Amino acid sequence: APPGIYLAMGVVACVFGSALSAFLLAIIPVLHAVKGAADEIAYLAASIREEVPDTFAAVRLGGMELTDCLEEVGELTAEVGSGVKNTSRAVSMGYDTAGTLGTFAATTVKRVIPEVQRRATPLVRRVLARTDDAVAEAEGVLEENAGTKAYSGP
Repeated sequence: APPGIYLAMGVVACVFGSALSAFLLAIIPVLHAVKGAADEIAYLAASIREEVPDTFAAVRLGGMELTDCLEEVGELTAEVGSGVKNTSRAVSMGYDTAGTLGTFAATTVKRVIPEVQRRATPLVRRVLARTDDAVAEAEGVLEENAGTKAYSGP
């Protein structure tokens, strides 16, 4: 196979690998934010489990405790929303990178094929010319042998 095709495939593989690495590196902070938000929700649930029975018994869950709980839930919701937005950005970046890679690969193939044709055409013509000469020579030898008489023995 022509060396230009291997070069094009190598370039496409390198660009694809780089894009994949960039995508994976971009998603790490998003995953950390999602983990932090999940930990906060777990801590909130644990504290609610511990405090709600005592609060019901003491003051029947006054307005201040409800306000505090609602504020914490609001803060956690904002953190989860931020994590979702970051994840969306990372996925969008991966999609854009894949589109760029596809365009680059198509452009590279369009440039490589004419060069391969330009280099291969003279070689193919030489091989075909030699093949025609070899066929003509073989036909001559066969015709010469066909004209000889059969061997009748000693």
